[in-house]
Amino acid sequence: MEKYHKTLGVEENATREEIDEQYQILKKQYTEKMFAEGDEGAKAANFLQNLDIAYQDAIFYLGQRDGESQGSKYFEVESTLKAGNLEKAQTLLDKYESRDSEWHYYQSNLFYKKNWFTDSKKQLEISLHMDPSNEKSKTALEGLEKIMQGDNVEKVQLEQQQRKQYQQNGPQGNPQQMGGMGCNCCDCLCASLLCNMCGGC
Repeated sequence: MEKYHKTLGVEENATREEIDEQYQILKKQYTEKMFAEGDEGAKAANFLQNLDIAYQDAIFYLGQRDGESQGSKYFEVESTLKAGNLEKAQTLLDKYESRDSEWHYYQSNLFYKKNWFTDSKKQLEISLHMDPSNEKSKTALEGLEKIMQGDNVEKVQLEQQQRKQYQQNGPQGNPQQMGGMGCNCCDCLCASLLCNMCGGC
């Protein structure tokens, strides 16, 4: 998480309010610079892209920061996700027969790390439906929705491309088995969204 906080220019233990405030300041500052000619405009555009990623990561993990403990039921899943071993994390999640609100939070976390934002959002919604008091899911969903409000054709195309690459190159070759939920529905949703953005099918 250190690099994300550096991009935002906040302390590692920054509050949600501090993160939001700094994000808005930088967003406004570099949006103005983006229209400059030459390298300055290109650098500003690149920074804005990294800024959005940094903000989304910071918000997504904010709820996790204070709730982590070695006594947690999902500590191994948590640690594996932080280490970036997504396949092992999915295997661990799939072993749980009882899938509570926390389970869906971590499944959302995993989908998010794959840049499958539509699936990640759905898992957070399920988590909150099961337990409306789940603050980690609530915080993560707020952050994810804030980023997705500014969604565009390129982001939809990116998600579809990454999903296609995983289908082709994934070790099991069948991401529909992941987390007990299929991806065809989300592919249709993305395709429909992209179609609407392009002026209708």
